[in-house]
Amino acid sequence: MAVVESYVPQSLRGGNMRVVEATGAGAAQPKLLDSMYSVEKIIPKGGAVPLMILVVKRFGSSGHRVAVIRY
Repeated sequence: MAVVESYVPQSLRGGNMRVVEATGAGAAQPKLLDSMYSVEKIIPKGGAVPLMILVVKRFGSSGHRVAVIRY
């Protein structure tokens, strides 16, 4: 799970969306990470659901899809 801390609609070094995310790998000691993602594409979502699907580059790897729910 990740929480979007900030987003800027321009390209910055390291990315344009700052997230706080929790580690959760098998034997890992859980901790919070302050990460930067680069939004590569916004996939439009129809309907009344307050949700966006983003294609992002995270940790140097492109093509990850994340769902962002707006509160």
